[in-house]
Amino acid sequence: MEESKLEETVSYCRERYPKHFVRNKVEKLVEKAEYLLENYEEADKNCVIAAAWLQFLHHPDTGYNGERYHVASARAATNYLRGIGVDNKDANTVGDAVRSHRPKGLPYPESIESRILFSANYLAGTEVKKVFGRVVKDIDEDATKKKFLLPEAATGYEKDKIDRLRQKYDVD
Repeated sequence: MEESKLEETVSYCRERYPKHFVRNKVEKLVEKAEYLLENYEEADKNCVIAAAWLQFLHHPDTGYNGERYHVASARAATNYLRGIGVDNKDANTVGDAVRSHRPKGLPYPESIESRILFSANYLAGTEVKKVFGRVVKDIDEDATKKKFLLPEAATGYEKDKIDRLRQKYDVD
């Protein structure tokens, strides 16, 4: 996705969402997505960041009452992106990531962009970590965890964050 289209999307979402929601939810999610993107050069960074912003188009906290907000948000995100001139491939990549960003229900994330958004949501969550309705600590190294949750989301982030803070403040 073109950088200018990403900037337009971020601007659109900032106008649409309450400021506290952007600060407390969206920006934290984008931070986690950017962390994961450092490890996956093959992913389209702009599509992942756009999906992180657009996944909230029909979120309960922004006024939508449906249980399947991820499906409604995916449809709205795809339509919005096509409306501003994003090509179909990128619009579909974003829509698929938004549709599969929730840890319950189908479809499961398969593309690297979808897996990054799924894992970033996992990292950004404040509740007990669950994947497909099961507490993560109870999930063995089975196919579900390996296939959908990126390893950096389960192990690398906190250690890496601590290491970066130590370097920033020159602490041993």
